Amino acid sequence: MDNRERRSKTFFNLFSFIGWTIFLYIFLEGAILCCLFCVKSLGPMEKGFLEGVFLVILPAPILYFLIIRPLMLHLEEHKQLRQALEETQKAYVEMVRLSPYPTVLHDGEKVLLANKIAAKIYGVDSPEKMIGKKVSSFVHPEFQDIVQKRIQQIMEKRQGVEILEEKFILANGEIFHAEVSGIPVPYGKQLVVHVIFRDITEKKKAEAQIRKSLKEKELLLQEILHRIKNNLQVISCLLNLHKEELEDPKSFPIIEKCQKRIQAFSKIYEQLYISPDLGKFAIQKELPPLLHQFINVFQTGCTSVELVLDLPDITFSMDQTVPLALILSELISNSLKHGIDTQVTSQYFHIYISLKKVNSQWELTYYDDGQGYSSSHWSSQKTLGLPLIQNLAIQLGGSLEVLPEEGGKVILRFLENPEKEFPPKKWELYYGEESSI
Repeated sequence: MDNRERRSKTFFNLFSFIGWTIFLYIFLEGAILCCLFCVKSLGPMEKGFLEGVFLVILPAPILYFLIIRPLMLHLEEHKQLRQALEETQKAYVEMVRLSPYPTVLHDGEKVLLANKIAAKIYGVDSPEKMIGKKVSSFVHPEFQDIVQKRIQQIMEKRQGVEILEEKFILANGEIFHAEVSGIPVPYGKQLVVHVIFRDITEKKKAEAQIRKSLKEKELLLQEILHRIKNNLQVISCLLNLHKEELEDPKSFPIIEKCQKRIQAFSKIYEQLYISPDLGKFAIQKELPPLLHQFINVFQTGCTSVELVLDLPDITFSMDQTVPLALILSELISNSLKHGIDTQVTSQYFHIYISLKKVNSQWELTYYDDGQGYSSSHWSSQKTLGLPLIQNLAIQLGGSLEVLPEEGGKVILRFLENPEKEFPPKKWELYYGEESSI
């Protein structure tokens, strides 16, 4: 309730009190006249005495107790309330002056009061130099409309506004970033806006520095990934040159296999390089094209290969993506080399890959609809493929379960966050009924 409403209510109560008092006084005078009418039989002396008592002496205390005294008490109470209001306002002004936060009072147009901290931040030597200035002169042009709407909301709805980051212009023309909140308060005979600031200029500078640093690291990481990709291509070219110098044809498949593996590695870093969120790999969006590139690298026959994928919409870090992609490249290479039955004429060869979360681990399931192969195929291999998969599984903090007869089925279970959990001390590989070897 503001001063105008309190004043209107006070006058209403006062006039109501006076009206009721006049009514009671008239009623008592009527009663007195009735009494005088009843004593007409008395003599002139007695009658004059009673008239004096009833018309002069008796109404005097009644008038005092019904009108004069309540009016004096009301005026005294009003005086005390005014003194209390003045003391409260003085205490409020002192509180603003001693506030540890920059504080400003304004009426929506001009500054009425400010403390020393606000003056120091603004760049003047005393708060008095801020008083009388237009509020709009402090606000950055980008926030003029926003500030006016917030002031209008405070004044019309008589309620505070939430904290908002705003920009202001200091006395020297520099930009000042602050978190601002405001509430309506009565000040004198008007309603004003009490504004509190929190300086976040250093915070903004630190955030800008962090963003700059992150951008520089992203550029550096992109350059590293690009160079890794180029170096792998150079190695592949060198192997091709050495291949031409070899006289033993039996060595050609080994060189070609190394070249394909290097090409697969190169495709991984190329996909990481072009990823929109550097350092993060979107499994559902970015893994399928990478798998198709693996197929193009390792496919040798005419059979059409189709991928059947069930992938979640998640992102993996680079530390998880690289070993996972290398494992898949080795499994695809193994399927295309050993899984396709050349004696069966089939138009399509399907590879099934699914990734799901089981408890606190990820479970990758891989298999194809090929001819499958025996357990001895895995245990007797002298190539690099199986040891590489095993070591990559260790890097992910996981374990392998192999079911060769079921289309070369491989289940890889690995930790959700291997950086925070301890990986197994040695790799675990299971065949069929999970018998460790």
